[in-house]
This record gives sequence, C-alpha cells and structure tokens, in this order.
Amino acid sequence: MHKAGLAHFYFYFRDAEKQSRHGFLSSLLVQICNWSAPFRGILSDLYSTHHHGSQQPSDSSLIQCLKDILRLSGQETVYIIADALDECPNDRGLPSSREKSSCL
Repeated sequence: MHKAGLAHFYFYFRDAEKQSRHGFLSSLLVQICNWSAPFRGILSDLYSTHHHGSQQPSDSSLIQCLKDILRLSGQETVYIIADALDECPNDRGLPSSREKSSCL
C-alpha cells in the first residue's frame, strides 16, 4: 500500500509570520510530524538541540530537519503546497505579482 501525505502553507502579506521562510518551514515540519512517531522523533531531536525551545533554530537547521524527515519517509509520497508565492518578501528587487497588479 502506497501512502501519501499533504502539507500546505499560505503566504499572507498581512501577517509577518505567514511571510517568512522560517514560518513556512516550521509549519511544514509540524504538519508532517503529525503523520508518524519517527517523524516526531526527528523534530523532537531538533527541539532538544535548541534547549527545549528556548533557542530558535536557524532556517538551515529547519531545512536539514525537513530533509531528514523526507529521507525517512521512504516510499511515502509527500506533497507540499505553497500558496500565494507572490506574497513572499522581494529579495531580488523585482515587483511581485501583487505589486504589479496594484500599480495598474
């Protein structure tokens, strides 16, 4: 039997937590870790490494945790849906789709 899981995140320009890579990764990890105990174990290790939540993990630590979970998932398909990517902060100096449409 082939299993699949779905995690989603909606980037929202009115909520700073919903605009960041850190928020995105944290949300995905919590959603995916609800699927199985081994996934929760990997996230628990990250939590312990960061003094049981008293220190924020870096984005690279969150990315590594996600990679470890995805490697462990084996045959399970993981779908990640990121909605409204035009809401992301503009790091390249190009206007987002939202900014373009508001200028018309």
